[in-house]
Amino acid sequence: MSQQQGAAAAALLRHAADLLNVNTSDRRTQYQHLHQYTLSLVTTNDHLLKELDRPGRDTSTDVNQINWSYKQLKRTFEKPV
Repeated sequence: MSQQQGAAAAALLRHAADLLNVNTSDRRTQYQHLHQYTLSLVTTNDHLLKELDRPGRDTSTDVNQINWSYKQLKRTFEKPV
């Protein structure tokens, strides 16, 4: 292998390493966003369930909100990361 070919191969390896680092960083960021989103949905559902326990409330809106949150959470976990 000539010196020029060796330099080109080294440059390709550095570029591949940079791409791997970016992909790892992107996955980490995506995971953090997914985790925050999931925590938010769980908190919202907990709050809505507590509201359902209050006497004298019209619960149809609350039930619809819980169903919507559940569907959003389910869609989130069905998507590939």
